Amino acid sequence: EGPTPVSAMIHAATMVSAGVYAVIRMFPLLTADWHGHELTTTMTIIAFIGAFTA
Repeated sequence: EGPTPVSAMIHAATMVSAGVYAVIRMFPLLTADWHGHELTTTMTIIAFIGAFTA
C-alpha cells in the first residue's frame, strides 16, 4: 500500500527542505575554482547519472 496523503506530503516537504539544505551546504564547493573544469565536469556527469537512474 502507498502512504497516506498526509504522510506523502510530509515526506515531500522534508525532501525539499533536505535538498535545499544540501545545496546551501555545498554552495562553496559548487562555486569554487580549485581544479578548474575537472570539478565542474565531474559534478555534471554525476548529476546526469543521478537524473537518468532516478
